[in-house]
Amino acid sequence: MNIVNKQFNESRMTRVNQARERWKQQLFDLGRRNNLLYFRDLKTGSLRIPPEAFTSEPLMAFLHDGSPLGRDFLLFGGSDPGVVLGKLRAIRDQARANREEKGIQTLYLALGMATWHTPDHGRPPAAPIWLVPVDIEIAGTDSTRVTLKKSGDVTLNPLLSYVLEQQFGMAMGSGDDEDIELPRNLAQGLAAVGEKTRFVEGFQAEEAVLVGNFSFQKLAMVNDLTALGDVLVENDVVAALAGDEEARQALLPPVLEEPDKETVDRPPDDDYTVLDADSSQLRVIWNVLKGRTGVVSGPPGTGKSQTIANLLAECAARGKSVLFVAEKRAALDVVLGRLHEAGLDHLALDLEGAERSKQAIARQLEESLQHIRSAQDVQAAPVHRAFTARRDGLNAYVWALHKSRDPWGLSVYDMYGHVLTTPKSMRILTRLDAATLSHFTESLQRQDR
Repeated sequence: MNIVNKQFNESRMTRVNQARERWKQQLFDLGRRNNLLYFRDLKTGSLRIPPEAFTSEPLMAFLHDGSPLGRDFLLFGGSDPGVVLGKLRAIRDQARANREEKGIQTLYLALGMATWHTPDHGRPPAAPIWLVPVDIEIAGTDSTRVTLKKSGDVTLNPLLSYVLEQQFGMAMGSGDDEDIELPRNLAQGLAAVGEKTRFVEGFQAEEAVLVGNFSFQKLAMVNDLTALGDVLVENDVVAALAGDEEARQALLPPVLEEPDKETVDRPPDDDYTVLDADSSQLRVIWNVLKGRTGVVSGPPGTGKSQTIANLLAECAARGKSVLFVAEKRAALDVVLGRLHEAGLDHLALDLEGAERSKQAIARQLEESLQHIRSAQDVQAAPVHRAFTARRDGLNAYVWALHKSRDPWGLSVYDMYGHVLTTPKSMRILTRLDAATLSHFTESLQRQDR
């Protein structure tokens, strides 16, 4: 991709490219603690099923038809039921914590194991080849009824693909390699992987079936950083983060405006806030809609998620799409809950860390489209007229209260303040009419003092 719209100096391009490589290294953990590249059996955090299960009919039905894997498969080879159940509980609990705290899917059935020689001659890699997102269900009065259910599509280990491409120049699963992408027969799939990687020193693809928690959500960001080099240089926000001073200056926003006449008299037909908002929240919303960049901070309970929900509604009403991300799943759930309360949850596509299956995403899109097709036009004109009349009356009162008045240059609000702060000993019962008061100009007051 070439830069077309703007031309940037070499310093900016250098800064962004250097930052890009630095960010990729920070995102990508290629060390030996990463179980997607250097898997090690854990005492309770992983469950390895004997290799004989690799070609079993239940496994094939699970992969291609979605048939659940039951107790018989998980106890394949006469494994101790108590040990297996304990491991599955620990694996499930860790996956649940990852989903609730981080909003990511980490529970997978891993198939096949790849290894090869490394230049440093350290512990050789042990990288799962295929990953299948799963759910573990444990039921029964004695909690011994165990089921493994497929919850997404089979994928190649993306970290394995990345390392093989970066270090050995080979693209796994590209072109017509159906046996690699989703093998109909796992033994044949291993053979296809071995043929693809025959020039990698010491590469072996071995039979393996195991259940555990694996995380590779940051890979998508690494891929974007790799592919979008010129686009990142063009973006002032990215360039500013990379340390380019010119980009930083271009992003400096004007001071956020106080609610002005344009905001106060905003027509109801142009207001799509769906939740209550005070003046500070409306100020944030209005400035964002004007295209300004900013940061909103505040302690819990001050209405940040409420403001985000209003912003999502405002943008959706204007035909804009919004990407809303958060470090923890709980923050997403709060905003989604507010949209649900407002009857607008059909406008949000919850990607759940991009681990949902294509079928689930397509089903949610279809439900949203059906909801939109059946929605009726809202007849809001009477409500808007009543609202405008009430708002204009309140605004007129505020305007009159704070209007500076002759001859003293004080508003009624200021006068009340002076009266309230006047000691009782200085108050008199004498009342002056308007004609007399008109002679008490500000300059005359100063002379009397």
